[in-house]
Amino acid sequence: MSLLEKINDLLLKFGAKPDQKVDDEPKAEDVIRFSKLLADEEDQRIFLKQVLEIFTSQYNAEHEEIAIILSQLGFIEVNVGNYVEGKNHLASAIQIFRAQQGSHGNLKLAEAFTKLGVVYIFLDDSVKAKEMLEKALPIAQEHWNSEDINAAEVIFSLGVAYGDLGIHERQKQLMEQALPAIEQHYGPDHIEFAMKLANLAAAYVFLDNHRKAKELLQRALPIVENQPERGGPDIADALANFGVVYGALGQHDKEIELLERALSYFENSFGEEHVKVSVTLTNLAFSYGAKGDHLKERDMLERVLNLNEKVYGAEHSEVGKTLVNLGAVYGALEDHNRKKDLLHRALIILESNLGPGTLESAETLVCLASAYRDLDDYYTEAKLLEKAVELFEKHYSPDHIQVAETKAKLGLAYGALNNKAKQNELLRFSLPLIEEHYGPKHVLVDVIREALAPADEIDKNRNFMQKWCCHIS
Repeated sequence: MSLLEKINDLLLKFGAKPDQKVDDEPKAEDVIRFSKLLADEEDQRIFLKQVLEIFTSQYNAEHEEIAIILSQLGFIEVNVGNYVEGKNHLASAIQIFRAQQGSHGNLKLAEAFTKLGVVYIFLDDSVKAKEMLEKALPIAQEHWNSEDINAAEVIFSLGVAYGDLGIHERQKQLMEQALPAIEQHYGPDHIEFAMKLANLAAAYVFLDNHRKAKELLQRALPIVENQPERGGPDIADALANFGVVYGALGQHDKEIELLERALSYFENSFGEEHVKVSVTLTNLAFSYGAKGDHLKERDMLERVLNLNEKVYGAEHSEVGKTLVNLGAVYGALEDHNRKKDLLHRALIILESNLGPGTLESAETLVCLASAYRDLDDYYTEAKLLEKAVELFEKHYSPDHIQVAETKAKLGLAYGALNNKAKQNELLRFSLPLIEEHYGPKHVLVDVIREALAPADEIDKNRNFMQKWCCHIS
């Protein structure tokens, strides 16, 4: 069979209509375009793997068509939780693209570097992630063309990735650079443009410009609501994303409304044991937690844990993240032994998957330390916080707020152990950094000042410390 016949047979196998068959010599972009019509990303993954086998039998292993498929397949592998496979596919694609000439190949190289940066974000390696994005950005800017939708999509994706790293000013700048070209290509009433508006709104939330974020959401949501096919996967994805941004603005009732609509679609379309169901349930649980309904948050996260163990496997890093989130909720419900047990299991899983030196491990150590504090085991609390400080200092500068906060917690732990000299040393280091970051009237500043006062009463402030145990998403 020819390449054309093999690809058309595969398209029909995955439900393509006769008019979606390829007439000429098939290109990677043609089959990728079709793959995006498959609502379930697991179906996309299986389809692209079979496409890769067909193209590999036809082309040289170093051919650009192979690289284009590898890049998209790597991206999908990451989306379904197969981070190592995704990383390997993208690394192979980059190797091929680097050998290519011309602006098309170079723009594809920037896209692959961006996707690989996102993989490293999932793997909690922010240093490597930023390295990949810094390789992608100059290539993308060199080939920037305000009338080229491919260039605009790469620039916008870079903005999203920088936002995931917490570099929100650059996130905003790149998104705003790309947005006019995206609007021109799709039109102002297209769902793809609406999704981009919501992403830009998220950047403004992180930059504390809530007025602008609300304006963008109010512009974007009617576009989604007025789509002809209001029940498709794109609509559900949009509603879920919009819900999260509304939640960041503190509008949790609107967040819950949108997330529940998205969840209903995902469950009805994909079944209850699906990645999109897991992600949406997790965000919905956080919404109820933000409203103070920790029982509902707990029940939802218990369901997510059971679901993720089935979808990913019991030892996957996504299971570890869910255990951290669930542990934090049990702490809010004052079941500190359950919290401790869940966090111990989470730490083992996360270190096994991501390594012992990651930010995720440091954040989990801080959470676990809080469990021991609430069980009045200040010695173990201090030992765990010492490890967390060491990890944070490897990733951040000494004056970073995460370092300062963790040292403040460690100082209070030493105070509970009657080591006032060590307590005061750490709190005096942390106080000006925390005061500069949060302002002089922040409750944390009051806690530290009271601990440093001669009539020191740390214990009555210890309930506040529970708020410092972070969720991991």
